[in-house]
Amino acid sequence: MKTALVIFNGIRFSYDLAVHVIVWAKKNGGIIHALFVKAKHRENEGYVFPSDIDAAEDLAGTGDIEHRDVLVIRSQIKLFEDMAKTENIPLNSELLTDPSLRDIVAITKGPDILFIDADDTDFGILSVTSFTMKELIKKSLCPVEIIKAKTE
Repeated sequence: MKTALVIFNGIRFSYDLAVHVIVWAKKNGGIIHALFVKAKHRENEGYVFPSDIDAAEDLAGTGDIEHRDVLVIRSQIKLFEDMAKTENIPLNSELLTDPSLRDIVAITKGPDILFIDADDTDFGILSVTSFTMKELIKKSLCPVEIIKAKTE
């Protein structure tokens, strides 16, 4: 059975990427391994939703901010798992905090293909910055397909 590896970085979740991987798995009778990677919370990230004043005022510190960001990622994991389940595609997912390039490259040894979001700039909230997606593409042990979001 073929295996697709897909990486979501930080709290950025590309719906187009998710759909593309599911279509690939369905077409190839494959399974999906989803990596949700995140960095530890950085003090200078700030609060990006200024119109959400009530929620912002409720935050007691950086631990609360990181906890809420992780809840966003966990909801994205659940969404992706539900999307795959709807199409009867086997999917396993894991959340990694501050993985090294070496860690991720080692994971690329098993899958048949790696899917990455073309719009991942490595600068989003909780995005891993210890390496870039370009570095990962160069070192990946399996073929890489870069998916660009569709614009309407």
